[in-house]
Amino acid sequence: MVNDIEAAGGWPLDLYGTSEAGMIEAVALTYGMLLSFVLSGASRNRKLARPNPPMLEYVGYVLFGVTATAAVALAVYAGWGVIDGAVTAV
Repeated sequence: MVNDIEAAGGWPLDLYGTSEAGMIEAVALTYGMLLSFVLSGASRNRKLARPNPPMLEYVGYVLFGVTATAAVALAVYAGWGVIDGAVTAV
């Protein structure tokens, strides 16, 4: 499939001239940077034996919720594909 996309000249653009792949990459980069910041801040505060700021904890809980939800949703999607007999890309 990747070769088909490359042969066609790349990902198709939407009405605004952007591709869906670019949006996914931007979200993944933002998610990764936030997760890295939260985990490094929490580990540093643990080493210094001081409490985490409330905003750091809130963002950490939101990121944990997003990660857990995505993991469960992808597991259900993969399981449904196995039960249904469809070929999945997983």
